[in-house]
Amino acid sequence: MTPFFRRYFPDAAREGRAGVLGIVNATPDSFSDGGRHDTPEAAAACARRLVAEGADALDVGAESTRPGFSPVPPDEQIRRLLPVLRAVRAAVPGVPVSVDARFAEVAGAALGSGADFLNDQEGLADPAMADLARRSGCGAVAMHGFAEHAGLRARPAASGALGPWVASGLRGIAARAAAAGVAPESLCLDPGFGFGLKRGDNAEVLAATPLLLAAAGAAPLLVGPSRKHFLAGMYPEFASRPDEATARFCLEAVRLGARIVRVHAPAPVRAALRESLPPPLRLACTGSTNDDAMRLAREGAPDGSCVVAERQTAGRGRAGHAWASPPGVALYFSSVFRPALPPERLPLATLAFGVAVAEALEEVSGLETRVKWPNDVLVAGRKCCGLLCEADLAAPGGPVVVAGVGVNVNNDPADLPPRPIFPATSLKAEAGRAFPREPVLAACRASMGRWLSVLSAPDGPSAVLSRLAAFDALRGRAVAVSLPDGSVLRGTASGIDETGRLLVAPPASPLPSPVVAGSVFLC
Repeated sequence: MTPFFRRYFPDAAREGRAGVLGIVNATPDSFSDGGRHDTPEAAAACARRLVAEGADALDVGAESTRPGFSPVPPDEQIRRLLPVLRAVRAAVPGVPVSVDARFAEVAGAALGSGADFLNDQEGLADPAMADLARRSGCGAVAMHGFAEHAGLRARPAASGALGPWVASGLRGIAARAAAAGVAPESLCLDPGFGFGLKRGDNAEVLAATPLLLAAAGAAPLLVGPSRKHFLAGMYPEFASRPDEATARFCLEAVRLGARIVRVHAPAPVRAALRESLPPPLRLACTGSTNDDAMRLAREGAPDGSCVVAERQTAGRGRAGHAWASPPGVALYFSSVFRPALPPERLPLATLAFGVAVAEALEEVSGLETRVKWPNDVLVAGRKCCGLLCEADLAAPGGPVVVAGVGVNVNNDPADLPPRPIFPATSLKAEAGRAFPREPVLAACRASMGRWLSVLSAPDGPSAVLSRLAAFDALRGRAVAVSLPDGSVLRGTASGIDETGRLLVAPPASPLPSPVVAGSVFLC
């Protein structure tokens, strides 16, 4: 099944950016625009405006859940919703549409009238809603915090407890979805900013995004801060300009790893998100982008800084293997990270970046990727990308990790170097078409920052390794590992342990042998 983000936000996936979900309220009492779009004609005009401003998908709802809301019976919601939904579908054909509903009968009616996926503020707490998602095969956005928002359950009072509370809630939603048979690829999680949270609490939860990402795992994180009252406290300079405050919050959330933003006004958000990463330093030719990036890091370059080169003359891979690169077809870059990681987690950074780049290349290209321990990304069993991580724990300003990435984007097969094992390939060779390199760069940079953020969470290593297992190209295969001392270990790859070591089970041994470093070949 196509993963949620690529399924409903395909343009954002191909372009390597966050997705924008535009809001169409078919309600007379919404806190923001109640009564303005509750007729089919008005809703259609709103939909056209949102898409023109940059919305990738639309979210249509017929019940306001503002503070102190009065519940709307399902039959009334259906009466309001279906004419508006049909008008929206006709106004912007081909644009994915979700239904914002808490009741399975409302969501079911909307799916039957053309909605593509559901957005459940109650986090699939109703078994009927989870069953609907399973039976229909549609995507499901599931939000945390509605019960607290509605006064049905108390939230933690202790300072510093909110991030773990929301993360635990997201894990609970994912577990409910899995127990109900909802495909993991169908799920998107919403931490519920403004729901069950007091004004100052939202900043605390936003700062805890690494915890939320670790809890979400492969599910994309959606944030919905649009025009909510807490924004005035976070950004007093925008107190009278709620759409600009929304854009600022979305920018911070995306920088921290959110994938989708749900907003009333896409234009200022899309403009703000163009600044989500520092612009790269672009070089026509250099020796090694890793050397350049490390030099910049030692001179004080901020987290997320990046060096991109059209051509390298002294690039190097793992174990110091030298290589040069032709100009114009591949992507060569190195990014600077200043992670809040204990030293013992640094060996896992290469694996986290492998997961990140594999995800990014899948989203941009639609090709299936795999990760070969410790630092290669494969497409169709062939090497498409290599990574090299280097660290300076004594750098000015704190420890620095530089991650160098080389992606064969538009290389012709005849121009790729011969390799006896895991031969080289490119995105173009496998897909049969060329790809613009800028979206590949943007997608990789964003994904690398996101997964390094996951690794920094208390349970980050387990989240990274769990996701890596889905991409593992070696598990269950007979391998030979050439070790640094010149010996060769033969056996079956059985996974990767908690410290990032490859586990190889020799034929006559009951226990796998951990491999810290080595070159892996298939037998």
